[in-house]
Amino acid sequence: MIVLQNAAVRVVIDCESELYRGGRFDRQGLIASFRRGPAEFCGAEGEGGGVGLCNEFGLADPVGFEDAQQGGLFLKIGVGWLQKTTDQYRQVYPYPIAELVRSQYTRLDGAVRCGFDSGEENGYAVRCSKTYTLTEDGVSVAFSLENTGSKAIATSEYCHNFLTVNGTGGLPVDSKYSLQTGCEPIDRAVRDLIAGGQPVYYAAFDRAALPDSFREWRFSHEDSPVMFRESCDFHPVRFAVWGTRAVISAECFHALRLLPGERAVWSRTYYLLERV
Repeated sequence: MIVLQNAAVRVVIDCESELYRGGRFDRQGLIASFRRGPAEFCGAEGEGGGVGLCNEFGLADPVGFEDAQQGGLFLKIGVGWLQKTTDQYRQVYPYPIAELVRSQYTRLDGAVRCGFDSGEENGYAVRCSKTYTLTEDGVSVAFSLENTGSKAIATSEYCHNFLTVNGTGGLPVDSKYSLQTGCEPIDRAVRDLIAGGQPVYYAAFDRAALPDSFREWRFSHEDSPVMFRESCDFHPVRFAVWGTRAVISAECFHALRLLPGERAVWSRTYYLLERV
C-alpha cells in the first residue's frame, strides 16, 4: 500500500493487488481509502470483491473477445489474458486468467505511476498507465492507453466508486444520502432509487440524456461535514448509478476507439470537500 497525504486528505493506493485478485477490475492500483479528517468514504462491494475506487476496462466490450475462438484468449486491460469460455461476454462470469500481466509502479514526489504492457495476442496489444497525483483537496488519476497491436480496439473505461460515509460498516444507505449531477431529471430518479428501500438498485442514463456540460457529480450525507466530488475531463457516454444498502457507486463511462499506433489520454479527479 502507498499513502499520499497532505494537510487535508489521506489517500491509500493498493498497487500490489493486496485487496483485489480477481479477473474483472483493473489491478493497476485502486484507491483503497480516501479520507478527510475522520470522514472515510471508501467501502466494499461485498460478494463481487470490489473495494474503494476501482476502475474497469471493458464492462461489456473487453478487447479481442469477439475475435477469440472458444478456448482462446482475450484481454482485460489491467489484468491480463483471460480464456474465452462463453459465446457471449458475461461481465460477472469468472473467466480463467490464462496469463496474469503484472503492472509495475513507480513512486514519485506526491504521486505514484502504474504501468501495464499486455504483450500481443491475435493482433491485440495495449500499453496502459495510470498516474495518481495528490491535489490540495483530493487526488487526480491521469490515464494513458496506447494501441500497440495491429488491430483496432473499441472498448470502454469507467470507475466503480464504492462509496459510503464512515467506511465499511458505516452509515447505511437511506434518504439522508444525496447524489447530485446538476441535471434535475437524473437527480430526481436517483433520489427515488436511494430512498426506495430496495436491497439492490440500478439506473443508467445514456449520452442523449446527459447535458453537454456534464462532467461531474457530488455525493454527500446530511450528517457528514465532508462531501465527495468526481470531475472528469471528457463527456461521458453513459452515467450509471448502482448500489446496495451499504454502498453507492456512480459511474461515468468513457468510450475508447483506437487504431494501431493511436493513444488516448484522459483524467478523473476526486475531491473531499468541506460542506458549507
